[in-house]
Amino acid sequence: NADAVLALTEDMKKEMQRVCPREISVIPNGISLERFRVSSGCREEKSTRTVIFVGRLHPVKGVQYLIEAMAIVHQKIPDIKLVIVGDGTERPILEKRVRELDLNECIQFLGQVSQEKMPDIMHQADILVLPSLSEGFPTVILEAMAGGLPIIATSVRGIPDIIDEGINGYLVNTKRPDEIADKILTLMLNDDMRKKISINNREKAEMFTW
Repeated sequence: NADAVLALTEDMKKEMQRVCPREISVIPNGISLERFRVSSGCREEKSTRTVIFVGRLHPVKGVQYLIEAMAIVHQKIPDIKLVIVGDGTERPILEKRVRELDLNECIQFLGQVSQEKMPDIMHQADILVLPSLSEGFPTVILEAMAGGLPIIATSVRGIPDIIDEGINGYLVNTKRPDEIADKILTLMLNDDMRKKISINNREKAEMFTW
């Protein structure tokens, strides 16, 4: 009986049309582009490569698979760092897994961070990884793109609507630390590719301004 129905993604539209076969418009999430563009104008070269995850620490976010991927990457790039931004019920379990894998030196839990600080934190990173088991249309990917970060994310729900394989990031299967590690290494060991994707992402982020 609604006059209009909106979906965030094409995938969500298809799911909704299974319930009610009617016209549905797709309007994605948006971001305030200027907040992230300001802190990402030029990426400074640094010796330590940094991967970032942003989100609540809940099993559905798949952070354990990113931590296990870092164990693989750490063998090839000893000085790599993973910064985990966010908090949640799974944090003690994830911290235990970090200790089990002897990754205390390269994985940092920042906890909850204010939105005001997020642009600066993203500016310090080289790649954003989102290993979720399920997602809708994660705004954090748009924010990272605006900041020029290449994206590695699982191919679930609305994420393939944002990520063009090899153009602005890479898609991986869920629960696959080996695939995550492979893509992290691909990006970290190829400066030219990382820079090219960074430029592509800043351009694509223009599509998602409010």
